[in-house]
Amino acid sequence: MNLKAILLLILITLGLGAVLYFQRDTDEAASKEEPQFEMILPYSPDDVVRVSVIYEDTTYVVVRDGAEWDMELPDEGWGADSLVINHLLRTLCAAPFVNSIPLAELDPAEVKLDKPVLVFTAYVSDQDSIRLEFGTLNPTTENIYILRRGEGRVVLANKLLGPMMTVNGFLVRGKSLSGINPFETVGIEVESGGRRVFSASRSGVEEHWWIRQGSDSLWADRRKLNLRLSELYRGQVREFYRSGDIARSQTGLNAPVRRMKITAGSGKTTVISFGKTDSEEPYLRWATSSHYPDHLLLIDSWLIDRVDLLLPDSMECRELADFVPSDVDFILISSLLDSLVLTAENDSLWSIVEPRQARAKYLMVEGLLTHIDTVNAIRVLPGGSNRGFDSPQARLVLKQGEKLLADLVVGDYVGEDVYVRDRKRNIDFLASTKQVSPLNVSFRDLADIPVRHVVE
Repeated sequence: MNLKAILLLILITLGLGAVLYFQRDTDEAASKEEPQFEMILPYSPDDVVRVSVIYEDTTYVVVRDGAEWDMELPDEGWGADSLVINHLLRTLCAAPFVNSIPLAELDPAEVKLDKPVLVFTAYVSDQDSIRLEFGTLNPTTENIYILRRGEGRVVLANKLLGPMMTVNGFLVRGKSLSGINPFETVGIEVESGGRRVFSASRSGVEEHWWIRQGSDSLWADRRKLNLRLSELYRGQVREFYRSGDIARSQTGLNAPVRRMKITAGSGKTTVISFGKTDSEEPYLRWATSSHYPDHLLLIDSWLIDRVDLLLPDSMECRELADFVPSDVDFILISSLLDSLVLTAENDSLWSIVEPRQARAKYLMVEGLLTHIDTVNAIRVLPGGSNRGFDSPQARLVLKQGEKLLADLVVGDYVGEDVYVRDRKRNIDFLASTKQVSPLNVSFRDLADIPVRHVVE
């Protein structure tokens, strides 16, 4: 064996040895468990079904109702502020403690665990719960003493946890003006000066909103309605007062300027009355809500401006089509330029199948769907004929499987505008020609055909 062969074998041996050595270190490092932090509340927030908080000699008890929370104490039947409760749970379930000390090594009175500042109990079930008793702050380590009852030890948590746990009746109590989730609402009525000015209801298989105007029914814009309802559902109550504490003549609630009735699918009804603005704080307005019986409320004054938007003219649906772009998997689009059929292969690929097969420009197709989803007509037209729909300028059909999502036809031009009919909902619109111009596309516009480079 020559010298070169011997040197080559030595190098290979050394290389294999190095690989085995470093592999051993890697395996040993991987076998070592990474340090696991134990959380103050070792539950998942979603698993907790009941919470009890004792603070400043007052006990607050809330119980889960799906995604929301209801109060059991001290105001049974009231909604709780779900944002506050969920925040408390997420904070405790995600906060690790830095150390633990056996209870026997501490004087409970010295660290105020004999009379806890706050007691927080989370229940996963009647048989499974954890009680946390908050004591004083350690001036040296700046950590809070927390006794986990039944474990015989006290854990130490970062002092920043303290302010997050401060609660009171106003924080825990629900502050929704209506108490009815917008997506559970099936009816709305608004009165101004004792006269009904708006009435709408939700019905049908697809749960569309309809505005009642005399003997007619107008298709309502559910997005606008849900926005108005959301503003009344969110925490808009700023202060609570017992009904007997303030004269109704002082609040203007003896002759409300607006009255609103909201009905849920469950049959629950909330009646809201709007009084006058507060004499000292004009940005607040007096109100009552049947969701809070026997109470007067101070709410954001601007809410009445939102209620005043609930009028047939402003809430009537002027959307050319009512669909969710991500639901569409079939498109038929025809115009004087071309007639195309497209299908979605997956979430990021559209294909043209007629008049011939080609890959479609994904961003252009998605942009077209988004545009049609957001276009509003100039106005809704009464039923009529002679608008050119028998020989349309363009047509757009959208489907999800066999389900028809939209069927739009573009009729005659009227100056700079054009007639559009939604055949699915049987509604005629007058729309801007510019708004429907994206329907005038050809195969060349949508086909994603690679450019061929010829090298001579």
